[in-house]
Amino acid sequence: MPTDKKLARTAASITRQPNQIILPLSGPPSSGKTSVKKYLDSIGFTTIPEFAGQIIKESKAGKHDLHPETCMYKFNNENFKRQVRAEKKLQHASLVLPDRSMYDPFAYFSKFELDLPEYLEVLPSKLYNMVFIFDRLPWVDDGVRHEGDKFAEAIEPFFKSTYTHRGVDLIHVPVFTFTEDDLTDDELQELSKETDYETRQSNLKQLLIDKSIAKRGQYIIGKIKANFPEVELPPGV
Repeated sequence: MPTDKKLARTAASITRQPNQIILPLSGPPSSGKTSVKKYLDSIGFTTIPEFAGQIIKESKAGKHDLHPETCMYKFNNENFKRQVRAEKKLQHASLVLPDRSMYDPFAYFSKFELDLPEYLEVLPSKLYNMVFIFDRLPWVDDGVRHEGDKFAEAIEPFFKSTYTHRGVDLIHVPVFTFTEDDLTDDELQELSKETDYETRQSNLKQLLIDKSIAKRGQYIIGKIKANFPEVELPPGV
């Protein structure tokens, strides 16, 4: 197994600012984390993007050969480096919501029964105050990942055990489903302006998705307020 002593030294020395709260968004692929992260971005929260997807996109574009299917260890080395840099850059922020964290690779290494790289073995426990574990959604092909529903279902428990074993409390983020009956009068009136049936149905579908995303975001905000009443939230939240 390839080792990286510099990464291991970096991992072993990671600490947290005493008053900083970091709450990762985690869970299986295609569970809606990135959509909710974008919603939280839009209302002023400090977040960190997922780096694994970025690296895969770069690999497909020919920028490098770091792809999890061909070089799992090098891929995760780069992913870990980016995560560490991003979290270190935001040490001044009182509240940070990363889309995945330094702990998430544990789930993949465990699922595939691979030896852990040294930097994960020495990574301290309890680096995060709490984690939001997203319940699965039906698989959506985003053109980047292609694991599918069966893989997402199989790896789901590994995310839960990853954080539990490292002393991080879990909060599950359920899927909230809406129908046309849940729309407000204003939303229904806006939909009625579209005379083309297919376009209206497409607009309706997107509206219901947006309501579900916002509901999950508000659910997370409620849990933050309940568990960390001292933290300063964005204005108007």
